[in-house]
Amino acid sequence: MKTGGNPAAMLALMFNKSAQLAFEARLRRALGEGPIPDVRTLHSVGNRILAQLVSGGMLPREKLETSSKKADAFARRALKEAWARNGTTATPSQAQYLGFSQFITLVKSDLRPATEVFEESGFAPDCRAYITAFQLLLQDQQKRKVIFYDDLIYRPMVYLDAHPEMWSMFANRYDKIVVDEFQDINALSFFMVQGLAGTRASVMGCGDPKQSIYAFRGSRVTLMTRHFEQVFRPCTRYPMSRTFRFGHEVAMMANNLITLSEDKDLGLVVADNANPKTRVERMPLKAGKDSGVVELLAPYEHAGRLRDTAMLARNFSHLVPFEIELAEAGVPFHVYGREGLLFLPEIAALVCAVSLVAGRWIIEPEDRVHFIFSLLTTPSPFISYDILREVAEEMEPCLEGAARRELPGMLAKTANAIRSKNTRGAQSLDERADALRLLVGGTLAQAPAATIVRAYMAHTRMRDVIERAAPSPEQAAESLGNLDAFVKLAERAGSIDEFLEVLGPMAALKGDEPPVGDHVMLTTLHRSKGLEWPLVMMVGLTRGVFPGSLPDKDVDEERRLCFVGITRAMERLVLFHPEDATLDRSIAELEWHHPPNEPTSASPYIFDCDHGPVRLATQLIEAGATGTIVARQDRAMTAYMQALGAPITIQLTPEAQAHQVRQASVADCGQIPHGYQPRKGEEFYHPDHGACVVDEVLYPPVYMMRGLNNDERFSTVVDRASGWVIPLKLPATA
Repeated sequence: MKTGGNPAAMLALMFNKSAQLAFEARLRRALGEGPIPDVRTLHSVGNRILAQLVSGGMLPREKLETSSKKADAFARRALKEAWARNGTTATPSQAQYLGFSQFITLVKSDLRPATEVFEESGFAPDCRAYITAFQLLLQDQQKRKVIFYDDLIYRPMVYLDAHPEMWSMFANRYDKIVVDEFQDINALSFFMVQGLAGTRASVMGCGDPKQSIYAFRGSRVTLMTRHFEQVFRPCTRYPMSRTFRFGHEVAMMANNLITLSEDKDLGLVVADNANPKTRVERMPLKAGKDSGVVELLAPYEHAGRLRDTAMLARNFSHLVPFEIELAEAGVPFHVYGREGLLFLPEIAALVCAVSLVAGRWIIEPEDRVHFIFSLLTTPSPFISYDILREVAEEMEPCLEGAARRELPGMLAKTANAIRSKNTRGAQSLDERADALRLLVGGTLAQAPAATIVRAYMAHTRMRDVIERAAPSPEQAAESLGNLDAFVKLAERAGSIDEFLEVLGPMAALKGDEPPVGDHVMLTTLHRSKGLEWPLVMMVGLTRGVFPGSLPDKDVDEERRLCFVGITRAMERLVLFHPEDATLDRSIAELEWHHPPNEPTSASPYIFDCDHGPVRLATQLIEAGATGTIVARQDRAMTAYMQALGAPITIQLTPEAQAHQVRQASVADCGQIPHGYQPRKGEEFYHPDHGACVVDEVLYPPVYMMRGLNNDERFSTVVDRASGWVIPLKLPATA
């Protein structure tokens, strides 16, 4: 604009309304009165294209339905019909409905067929009916002449993909197009931007590929890191590496972590010298002991600064032990993005079981239908939820006192009513009625709370059914993590009365509305993006938990997610992880190399951050001193010193230098394809282990390997992210 650009020929695209309004306000402040470029959300541009296609008669006129409940009803109807077409009398579980909603999001963020999206998205084979259900959903929408929010881009782009000549109505209207948060763009939105640009517009994508973490919504980081410069040529990169949020210690740890990504061209983040001197602390967790979070937060609570604090985790289930600890201590908190812990279906079912044994409730009367409904539906008995909702409402007046003994009979009556049409469902209700008899019969009245919880879980095979019925391994892990934390709480509490006393304060935390007063924010790493706090606590930093051990996990996205978490901190970053003597020694002794197969319990991401030399380098930088640091690795620290202009040298240990030579041999090898599962007898090479052969397939990606040069057998993860390659010719150093 300041160099004479025409605002009418400029378009700025934002991901949401708040970003659009904020950008417009910044333009006004920078340019004063007068015309400014067109600032829109991606969906509003899609809607404008859709409206022109409708007015031109190319697409039918349909009603935009903004109600999430209506969208959910359409999805449920389609999935239920698809399930029936598979020849089963069972109905989808709640988890499978949620999985289908995610599948809809993924398909409507892409131009590929639903089958192709399903194959690469890691859904369970049992959920293959999602493909049919998606087609039924589109047919239902067409029949009822309804579109939803994600159709604002999906519907017109599908049409333009099939009729590319119609882009002439929309292309070549702009000289400049700027797209914010480009690292989060999906294939559908990229297609729209490309079409709008035509042959006239210069396109600028602004974003940080190190923070691309929304693959579950369909975003693809490669659209920014690779595809952009293939489509928009010539392409110029403008690195924006300087941060003004945190200090050198966090910056160097973040760089060490992210440079292990498969894509090596993600760039550095460099802290400005005027930034806060952010300190990184570790809180090792000891079995059977409190985490120390209450003591950590005490000064903040005393100063009325709990709002300056946040606890972040990979999944909500990783927060559960800490929210229980905070609730017991009376520290105000709120879990953002999730309903209250006790109201989660798997937890509500167990709370209901304990309450029925006790004959008293800590849950308000108006909420009890939800709890008995959760007990009837978790784990899923594969019965219509409409039927079970009616049963729950009928049972609600009978949840206390002697009337509880009538509950098994009510459920048995429903089982008999559906037996002729749904034998399997009736049998499931018979088993659930028997579980109710156990709960209300009085035999468990004096049992410890943990015994009741475990007995109900065993009787209903809760863990097994959740694991099998979940649409993805990750969703199963989330629910099972909640159960594990709840069982541990019951074990700590002891008796039923003591357990209900502990649960009492959490019964009031049922919605997603945060309290008005000062409180700690608990949320997931995904939801923390774009935010910052003086104190950030990261939890769940356990090997096998973060990153997860699921075979279909995108390891690079997990690494970027950890990067996002540690870069939220302004003054203090506190990492909660299990006790790990190997980690302690690796931080204290900079020249010590721990054996590759030595067992560790902390997340490998903490090891990757290499806190030992980072801490020493931070001290030298802040003191303005010169020095040499001996380190086991130098992925990013020398580059950081050069970017900063700091006179500090990183010198590798002799063992690290030898490893570097072996690593160079990998250039003569081939990458293991994504998703490939090695077979027994196949040879692979690793810089630490040399040439090895698969001796036994344990559970992919875990294999028993045997060294070809020493016959040593060891188990390890074999995939490209772990450094294994296919030897095209065996390196001489092997």
